[in-house]
Amino acid sequence: GQQAVINRPFPSVTETIQTEGGTINLNGLASVTFPNGSFPSAQTVTVTAASSANTHEAFSATAEGPRIPYEVVIKLGNLPPATSFDVILNVPQAFVASLPQNHQLEIFAQPIELSKTETLGHFHGYTSTFDPARSTLRATLPPTAFNDDGPGYTFQAILIVGAIPKYERRKVGAQ
Repeated sequence: GQQAVINRPFPSVTETIQTEGGTINLNGLASVTFPNGSFPSAQTVTVTAASSANTHEAFSATAEGPRIPYEVVIKLGNLPPATSFDVILNVPQAFVASLPQNHQLEIFAQPIELSKTETLGHFHGYTSTFDPARSTLRATLPPTAFNDDGPGYTFQAILIVGAIPKYERRKVGAQ
């Protein structure tokens, strides 16, 4: 649905991704790379930073932990990518410094799951790698990170950098 953008104007960039793939950079905030074969023909892609009260509420309702105060929105036409794609999101140093020791950064996306009775818009965390020297977070996201809940049923991915408590994987057979 429509989401009101709050606060200041945010940067946006629109480029055409050819069938061979390509990368879109958004003002040092984000980089999105679609590999060869992501789209069957040239695809217009818009990458925007935004701060939506609706998105903030949905994230708070479905994900635990702090988040940066804006999201990165990737808008496509009426076709999602056929392949996974790579994103690199810059993480403000102040946000990293504010995190409790036991938290790790993750990129969250909001795929829309449709059922016969309701639409669910839970945010899902994806395995992400933090580079402290560059203060960037990298993830490879599946095509399902896009949902068709955009204006006129266009595909969009809403990405948020959040922090979740670290968890330890127990070794099989460990007590």
